[in-house]
Amino acid sequence: MQSMLAMAAGAALLLSSAHATVIAGEVTGGTAFTTDGGIFVKLTVPFTESNPDNTIGNDTFDDSNLYAVDEEQNVMSDDIIMTDVGMDVPAGVIV
Repeated sequence: MQSMLAMAAGAALLLSSAHATVIAGEVTGGTAFTTDGGIFVKLTVPFTESNPDNTIGNDTFDDSNLYAVDEEQNVMSDDIIMTDVGMDVPAGVIV
């Protein structure tokens, strides 16, 4: 009985949502810093810095800035998540 309770508690921990929060950032070197004047930008939803809005990916911004976003894990998607690699993620899936 105790082992079943321990397994259930472990499964609950695995399925709980997790968050990672960006505290700070800074561009400190390279041409992004010395030549191009790159800055640190923390994105918060909704954001319009990308095209289309609220998207991130390879060369989304195509500039010398350093971008960061807070992260969530093990949350259910409310809408379809469009990807540019592989298959799109349907609504109702835990990501």
